[in-house]
Amino acid sequence: MRWNVLLREVWLNVQSGTSRSAQLCVVFSILLAGLIYLDLGNTHSIELEAQRYRESGASIITLEAIGRIDGTACDHLSKVPGIHSSGALRREPTDLIVAALPAAPVSHYAVTPGLRHVLHITDSGTGLLLSSVLAQQVAAGPGDELLLSDRQTPIADTFNYPDDGRRAGFGYAALSQEFQSEIPFDECWAEIWPTNPELESLLSLTVYPATDDETSTSRSQLNTTLGKTFDGRTRFAERITALSFALAGALGAFLGVFSVASRRIQHARSLHFGLHKRDLHIITILETLTWVAPSMLIAGSGSILYAEFASISDSSYVLVISLRIMAWAAFGSFLGASLAMLAVRERHLFKYFKDR
Repeated sequence: MRWNVLLREVWLNVQSGTSRSAQLCVVFSILLAGLIYLDLGNTHSIELEAQRYRESGASIITLEAIGRIDGTACDHLSKVPGIHSSGALRREPTDLIVAALPAAPVSHYAVTPGLRHVLHITDSGTGLLLSSVLAQQVAAGPGDELLLSDRQTPIADTFNYPDDGRRAGFGYAALSQEFQSEIPFDECWAEIWPTNPELESLLSLTVYPATDDETSTSRSQLNTTLGKTFDGRTRFAERITALSFALAGALGAFLGVFSVASRRIQHARSLHFGLHKRDLHIITILETLTWVAPSMLIAGSGSILYAEFASISDSSYVLVISLRIMAWAAFGSFLGASLAMLAVRERHLFKYFKDR
């Protein structure tokens, strides 16, 4: 048969409802959208857990070596792939006395420029960096002057250090930036993401050699409440919906088989009246396309809307998950329809009538 005849036959079957394209499209769309939604939901929850892990400071590793940290070397750790930011700090011997709060001395630290990035401080100007709690109590912010007991100093910026399980001592503190300092620091902080024990060991490279009377180093995690490590790759690979694509393929194959098996009498009769098996197979594939293609368009549009309303920052995994599920579902549908069509025999026509 010529292609225009085949296409006209497909169109007539769809228009008359013989091929059940509308019903199959609805069912297939619901199945596809449901599987995509479940898998995206599980993946998004892992992403949110990772985001919470980082925001809590759990990905920040600290190395303490009093008076033995090379601040420049610590800052340069951020150049290593996997270490997002790094910086050193040193507790100053005297606290700051704010004129408005003379009875509440403020912990004072000297920090390298790199520590600003560890604490997510964007301003790089000169002046003190105040914790948000301290800034709120003195009613001052970036650009203001902080009146101390002995002098007045500008405020460069503020930083958040919530009481969420992270190490205490910086929720009510002021940081002074030292851009070029030859004085050793006490600690080196580095945000390592994804968590990597091998990268954590690099912090020891920032320590000056110890003398006999100096203390040993101590490496720890800034916030231990959410666990020492976060293995996002393993969580993603072992998520409950990891095999959604295989299930989509199986369901697609089932619908493909059903779309042909439910009309096997009609197909066998067409063969009996002289329609070539190859032409009938082409018609079946084209009819399958009439409900697979719209379903994929609907499910794909739904995944885009989900990503928009769920405020997913990285849309790449939305695309990958959606396309994989839809591709397997489409493959299963065409495979099921093709295999079911191959099983239809003209000689079984009367048997089909008897078994209906």
